[in-house]
Amino acid sequence: MPFTILHIAACLCLTAASLFWLLKHERKENAHQFLFPFILAAGILGSVLLYLRVMELFIVDYSGALYETDGASPPGHGLHRTILQASLGLLCLPLAGIFPGVGRRPLLMGGIGLLAIIPTLL
Repeated sequence: MPFTILHIAACLCLTAASLFWLLKHERKENAHQFLFPFILAAGILGSVLLYLRVMELFIVDYSGALYETDGASPPGHGLHRTILQASLGLLCLPLAGIFPGVGRRPLLMGGIGLLAIIPTLL
């Protein structure tokens, strides 16, 4: 739970810093240097959450316990698995900002920060 709250805060800070840069600066030349600490924080916390969720799925799949799901597919199978894989990819999306071509675009990084919050809330 604490990593979830920290990840949401880091993504919101990334979005806020991107909006700040858009409103205060006309040129995008140094945007990557300004946004890099926020990108790094959101990316590292997303990676930690990714690791925790993958380990949870590993334990569910290989524990040998039978889960009663009342006719629904068990966790990690079918449509649930597809949605989960897509959301796991969104967790580490802020790491794309490490590349200068992406990181120097504040509007794009603000959108990425908001997209990375979605799987944290699920």
